[in-house]
Amino acid sequence: MGLAEKQLVTRIKDQRVPYFQGNLQTNVGKDIAIEVLWENIESDLEALKVFESTGLEAIVAVLSKISRKAGGKEAISDSISTVRLINETDSSAKKVTLENGVLSIHAAWGKGFNGRYADTDLIKEIEKLL
Repeated sequence: MGLAEKQLVTRIKDQRVPYFQGNLQTNVGKDIAIEVLWENIESDLEALKVFESTGLEAIVAVLSKISRKAGGKEAISDSISTVRLINETDSSAKKVTLENGVLSIHAAWGKGFNGRYADTDLIKEIEKLL
């Protein structure tokens, strides 16, 4: 991991994750932890460059949209206690799972649009699991 990656990881960990976790709590009405599997992303500069907007910001926006739908806030509150974001090296590995209250989103953030979900697709994937 080079200097650029270290700086981005520190900024995201210390500033952006707490910020987006606060936004998630405000918008969804529940304290949901955001976890990042750092060992999968900390050496991927391309993924780190877009992770804030296409990972953190996107999941907050998507869960906020779901919570505004009828029954959405209750479904999220009953089902999700943690959001875990996992960077993959292969675009074909993207998937969304929900097990024991942990919503895991696997995406290849450094691989462009093919490596991650569009918001509308992510909403559909999450709603199927709620």
